[in-house]
Order: sequence, then structure tokens, then C-alpha cells
Amino acid sequence: MSRKKTGYKVRDLVIDDEFSTIESNTTVVQAAQLMKEKAVPDLVVLDNTTKKVLGVVADFDIVHEIVATGKDPAATNVKTAMYQIEPVTLDTPVEDAFLRMQNLKVTVVPVVEEGKLLGVCTIQDCWSYIPQEGIDRVGVIPVANSRLAEMWLGCICAITAFIIGVLFPLAGIFGYFTADGSQLIELFRLVVMPREPITFYLFEAHGTQFFMNFSDLATKAGATWVLLLIFSFALLITAIIGLFSIFYSSFAKLRNFAVGKYHQRLFPLMVILFIGLEWVLFAIVLGTNTPPITTLQIDGVGLTCSLVAIILVLVATFRDLVFIQKTGGK
Repeated sequence: MSRKKTGYKVRDLVIDDEFSTIESNTTVVQAAQLMKEKAVPDLVVLDNTTKKVLGVVADFDIVHEIVATGKDPAATNVKTAMYQIEPVTLDTPVEDAFLRMQNLKVTVVPVVEEGKLLGVCTIQDCWSYIPQEGIDRVGVIPVANSRLAEMWLGCICAITAFIIGVLFPLAGIFGYFTADGSQLIELFRLVVMPREPITFYLFEAHGTQFFMNFSDLATKAGATWVLLLIFSFALLITAIIGLFSIFYSSFAKLRNFAVGKYHQRLFPLMVILFIGLEWVLFAIVLGTNTPPITTLQIDGVGLTCSLVAIILVLVATFRDLVFIQKTGGK
């Protein structure tokens, strides 16, 4: 569409013309029964004589204004529970309709034409048509829709970082450190170890002829491996939460939701912290082993993937600094 966001009218939205109505002289019980019958959370209230739109009654209003205050729903008029909101017309700017609902903290506004009810539009209908403000004042890459670009960038970076930073070491595709199996006899409390490289992954250590998970190793090698096992689980859980946080904050900004700093910054940055701590703990636990492991080597591919994952999480976290909203005809 070539029309600017500020030029959209309610007529450009999808108007629900099958929305249920109820007359103002009915009771709250009747309204609740109709909601159940029609499987809807809101009803437009019409004057029983003139059929003029008076307001909207929602299931939340019935609970909050009637049930919670101890009023008798069977003896209370539906007008007592409804909220009054000025209806919009087809020529009302979408932003005005959105602000009416936002100011009242409601989700539905009636749409009328020459006093006749045409249907309703919801606050969800308006989201994609509201002009972007604030977030488009920083960034280096001009795009037509900065929020949409940020959402895709954040999601792609977060998924890629989760795969190479967590799933790869979890699946044994790359590890953290490698050592010759002959030097790990004391560590694994075994009589014989194969003379082959043994790689330490997120939850296990194995080579081509050897395998041991960290839960078994923790019972053999002591508290340091218990701590490492706990941090491995913490990395996995934190990465899942961080991934969800980036998804949520990206989508919420696209839909004009207010997003807290925890979803925007804290959880994703904790992923970076735990990726780094995992490497540090592996280095401490294996580097202080007795007897010393002289063949201990860093998995170069694993370190590279972890660094790339950290960079991707940073990009996803500060994605609002990447794109800037195009203005005017540029």
C-alpha cells in the first residue's frame, strides 16, 4: 500500500459486522448468557427504543462491576456494567480509534454510519496501522518499516545463536576442551581409558570408543563437576528464556506494546554471561585437575561458535540501533 500510516481510516480495517448486540433494558444475567451462547467476550449495548449505541459490556466488566461488588446480576440492568465509549465512523483515523480504546483500557469500539451500527473494530485491528514513533530516531540502515525489520533481525539472530551456542554443544557437534584419554584415568576413576581424544561437551564427555555423562562424572569426581553440571543446565534454561524474551519484545514493539527492560535487555544479556561462564568453569575444572592434563586443548570450532553466538545475541539485544525508519519519500 502506498498510503502513509497516518492516512489510514477505520474503513481500511476489517470491521466485524457479525458482532452481537444487546438491548439496554436487559439484565446482566441475560448478557452473560448471550456471551456464552455466542462465544464472545463483549456485547454492544443499544437503546431498547432508539437502537442508538450506548456503550459496550465486556465479561470483565460484569465480573469487576457486578460480581465483585456483590450486586445481584439477575436484578441489575446491563447499563450498570457497560463502559461508555464514543463510537467511531468509517472516516475516523485509525490512530483516533486506537487512542479511544487505549485511554479507556478497553479492546472494542463500535463503528457506526449515520447512527446505525455497522460492527466493531478492536484494538488488535488498529495495531499495524499506528505510525511508529520513537524507535525510528536511531539506527544506521534506513528501512520502510524499522520495527518489522528489527523483529526479523532479532528473531533470526536469536535462533542462530541458540543453535550454535547451545544446541551444537548439547548435541555433541562441537565441544569446549579436548584431551588425550590416557590422561583422564584419574578424572574418570577408571582402570583403563582408550588412547584417543576425549572431548567435553555441554553435558557429556566422549570419544569414538568412550562415553560418560556429567551426572555420572559428578558422582565420581566430586563437587566441581556438580557445579559444572548445574551451570550447564543454567545455560540451557537461560538460553531458552533469552530466546523467548527476544521473540516477545520484538513482537510487542511491532504491536505497540510497552516492553519492560527485563525482556529487552536483561535476559538476553544473561545468555552471554552464562556462555562465558561455561568456558571459564571448564577451564578451571580441567586446568586444576590432579594430575595435570598436559594434552588439554581448546576446541577451536567450539570457541568460534560461542563467540559468534555472543555477537548474535548482542545484535539481537540491541537491534533497535541497527535500523532507522525512512521518512518522507526517501
